[in-house]
Amino acid sequence: MYLSTLLRSALSLVAGWVVLLLSHVALAAPTVSQALKLEPIQSDIQFDTPSLEEVEDCKIQPEKGESASGWTVLGPDMRPLRRFLDTNADKKVDTWCYFREGIEVYRDVDADFNGRADQYRWLGTAGTRWGVDSDEDTKIDLWKEISAEEASREVVNRTPDVSIDCCLPTMNSGR
Repeated sequence: MYLSTLLRSALSLVAGWVVLLLSHVALAAPTVSQALKLEPIQSDIQFDTPSLEEVEDCKIQPEKGESASGWTVLGPDMRPLRRFLDTNADKKVDTWCYFREGIEVYRDVDADFNGRADQYRWLGTAGTRWGVDSDEDTKIDLWKEISAEEASREVVNRTPDVSIDCCLPTMNSGR
């Protein structure tokens, strides 16, 4: 009985150390190269990526706030290039941010904290979009928010090629 209790205690102690070790690994900052390999889920994003020579001058800066912690990749000019955050203290990144000229232009968000992004947000002075991917297949199922500028962009991007002749009379169309 005593040996069994001692063995269970030892196993619990080892299990505790393994959990502690794995949590520490999850908190370890990525290298600049690793961080820069991550890309947005949506494909039409314009964000800054340093040249191979500039990568050596980039650095990772830890972030710690009241509601989130993570890392920011700073470019050679010390402007942010990427930011990866854990917003629910589970030691897993759930927000991936991408920057252009030091301004955040896009983010992937894992709002249900299951390890896969389910929201996509475009940010900027030319309009904003907030798409929701309910089934996490990387396709936007609904728009939670979309500005007029971005709505018109979506219509143009999703409209099949149409000849202008069908819409406007021209000298050559005989109308």
